[in-house]
Amino acid sequence: MKRALIIGFGSEIRGDDAFGPQIACLLEDIVHPAVMVDICQGLTPDIALTISEVDLVIFIDCAVGNEPGRIKHQCITPSDDKSLSMVHFLSPESLLTWCGSLYGKLPQAHVFTVTGQCYEISDNLTELVQQAMPKVIDQVLELLNQHDLPSPKVTSHA
Repeated sequence: MKRALIIGFGSEIRGDDAFGPQIACLLEDIVHPAVMVDICQGLTPDIALTISEVDLVIFIDCAVGNEPGRIKHQCITPSDDKSLSMVHFLSPESLLTWCGSLYGKLPQAHVFTVTGQCYEISDNLTELVQQAMPKVIDQVLELLNQHDLPSPKVTSHA
């Protein structure tokens, strides 16, 4: 059976930057147990091992930009930077580079971002970012389906 990893990252106390962790938390309750969900403040080299053990990795984050609430989805590849210097936080592309260099395996990788509006100290998302949440969840579930990963959990009504 194929395996997938969803990583929602961002600061949970910086307004819209909490988008990644909040989406990951919601998805954790929906996806099949074969889909792992990780929530973190930032991408660190130690995540490379877990990424090397899956067929598909999906990163979810908030982005800075001029169109709050704008959803962007892209397939990504490893970074061209092969230096692998020790850093505290990595981009998804750099983390893939670590994964390939250390473990020789590169799963297919995607990033979903939503442009944020406010990054002040707060535990609330702005309205435009909240409105993007169900759309991103649907897109992530569709991506899992396209990769023949198990369907979401089904609750019995018996």
